[in-house]
Amino acid sequence: MIALFCLFIPPLALVCLRERLLDNHKNIYASALTYAFSVLALNGILMFLLFYVFHSEDELLFKLNHHNGFACKYIVLSMALVFIEPFAEKFCREKVALQVKGFLKLPQFRHLKGLACIYALGLFLLNFIRIFDNNFWVDEAFTTNLVQHPLSEILQTTAADVHPPLYYLFVKTGYMIFGNQGWMFHLISLIPCAIILVFALTTVWKKFGKEAAVILITLAGLSNNAVIYNMEVRMYSWTALFVLLSFYELYNILTEGKNKNYILFALSSLAAAYTHYYGLVSVAFFYLSILILALRKKLELKKVLLTCLATIAAYLPWFFVLLNTFVSSIDTFWLKDSPTFGDTMNYLFSNQFGKKLWAVILLGIFIAFLYESGIVEIRKKEDGKFNVSVTFQKIRFSHILTWIIAGIASIVGTVGVGILVSKLLRPFFIVRYAYPVSIIAWLLLGITISRLKGKKLYTVLIVAYMLFVSIPAYQATYTIEKQANDTLQTTLATTKDLIVPGDAILANNRHMGGHIAPYYYPGVSSTTIDLSTFPELEKDITYWLIISGNVPEMQPVYREIAKQGFSYEQIVEAGNLGTHTVNIYQIKNRESSNQ
Repeated sequence: MIALFCLFIPPLALVCLRERLLDNHKNIYASALTYAFSVLALNGILMFLLFYVFHSEDELLFKLNHHNGFACKYIVLSMALVFIEPFAEKFCREKVALQVKGFLKLPQFRHLKGLACIYALGLFLLNFIRIFDNNFWVDEAFTTNLVQHPLSEILQTTAADVHPPLYYLFVKTGYMIFGNQGWMFHLISLIPCAIILVFALTTVWKKFGKEAAVILITLAGLSNNAVIYNMEVRMYSWTALFVLLSFYELYNILTEGKNKNYILFALSSLAAAYTHYYGLVSVAFFYLSILILALRKKLELKKVLLTCLATIAAYLPWFFVLLNTFVSSIDTFWLKDSPTFGDTMNYLFSNQFGKKLWAVILLGIFIAFLYESGIVEIRKKEDGKFNVSVTFQKIRFSHILTWIIAGIASIVGTVGVGILVSKLLRPFFIVRYAYPVSIIAWLLLGITISRLKGKKLYTVLIVAYMLFVSIPAYQATYTIEKQANDTLQTTLATTKDLIVPGDAILANNRHMGGHIAPYYYPGVSSTTIDLSTFPELEKDITYWLIISGNVPEMQPVYREIAKQGFSYEQIVEAGNLGTHTVNIYQIKNRESSNQ
């Protein structure tokens, strides 16, 4: 029944939508023929995508009828095509003019904005279809477990953690609305991606040009790091959004200086600081920039001081929590070393930019700086010759140039502070903490290109390169995640009715015992153990031994279990729980087993 719904209802919606949107009303026979063709075409496209893109080789009807998650994804993908096709056809009819003169030429699009919207929607859907994954690694499991507790306990726990509370409040809200759903946790992290894409299509397109918008859309929707953090049940995507919004309001302060710009700047920067501590570091450089400009009488000192004081007052209560957490974590934080500056800079673009491309980008930034600062001026004379003048006497710092410098200072400063603290005290910085300022680097790259001669060509080359390197990487990520999630579902299905509240889980991995197992088996106590010193077992409890990682020599463990009067049985071999390969054993008292 579910398979029939998935296969035949979306084509019906497609026929109805096309007739209404394209004013293409037909008689009953033509409509029936169109419906029959739509059934074949729509499901043929979906099967092509499943087989060649997502490498799904299982029998389609069986998966639709017996795997609700797969059926849900099939419906979502088919309905996406249902909405895309009529609007794309309408757009091409109205906005695309194809002229053939002598040789065939490329289509001339009258309205690129519509194409950009379709492009952004496509990238968003590539991220959206991944939200149905239920496989969480340890930090994600920490989030999923934490938000199931009362709000007061969430605040108390995160106060002792190395991250501030705002993101957990977002997830808690989603949990209160939708309950404990794997897709909900991913969806909360995907919301910033949707906002950034809309922001690029509207604000960035209008103020900084279509080239900057398209580059930002590509990097925010398809770069390796974005693909990871748009879905990860952690705070990085939200921090990136708030850093971007505060950076944009800094631009508005420089160009307009209205009261609302200062208010929005303070609110967005506070949100960044309350979402991630390195978000606090990133926006701190924006405040340093406006203070310097105010002291140089480029901005109103009164407004700047009021904004700074209001922000400090609003963050001060949590700042003391930050200090206590920092002091208590100096001897216990898990990091052993910190990345280099070069490694982190490469990470901003997902390590997808080689040295030659970096050289071209830096050259473009340097040329843009020469133009914007007035050091180099190129004018075309009446005789057709170009006059190039170089002067250092009247260097000007335009609003856009000042803003770009502030953005670069935030990127370099965030990385520099992280590395410096790690060198002076202990490692407190890892490359993923730089992800929130990646969004600034992406936007600055787009803006730099949009201000160069030949910007359309450069944009096409950058986007083409990113698609060339990112699509295979996305496909690999999707395939790995799908395989891991399928193994997870099999593992959970095998143990669902066996591991019940009142049982006890013994895990040889602290991540498994601390956060992952409690999420997948709620109400079951979980303890991390050392296999070399197997603990004493209680006679009236059914134990479950979860071995993750490489399977050790189990004979000594078996002997210890038998010595205590218990029997053991392997239930799962090479299963999966929270990105860990696991073997699961049931341990029962022999007396209760014989009864």
